[in-house]
Amino acid sequence: MFTIYGIAHCDSCRAAKRWFTTRGINYTFHDVRTDGLTTKLVSDWLNQLGNETLINTRSKTWRDISPHRRAQLDATNACELILQFPTLIKRPLVDNGSAVLVGYDEEGWNRILA
Repeated sequence: MFTIYGIAHCDSCRAAKRWFTTRGINYTFHDVRTDGLTTKLVSDWLNQLGNETLINTRSKTWRDISPHRRAQLDATNACELILQFPTLIKRPLVDNGSAVLVGYDEEGWNRILA
């Protein structure tokens, strides 16, 4: 089973949901704003991907964080920051329990389906 993490009004998340739906692939959509995230989940993602891959440094949320706090970002405090600002994750994030992919990535999704 796939879980798509994102936010409801995100165009990339809507496109990902459409991609999975048109192929008849079952998924669950998890809105990070309304459904939240857990420390374990974010820690697992950070261990697999690293904060450079997981955190969207082009987002409005990132720009709204103070430059001082952004400069101090490291593996230790990345989890805390994402839990405080869940929209920092790159979207959509697709997790099937064994692989995690960020961004709209049809090739990657096809690879993990194979």
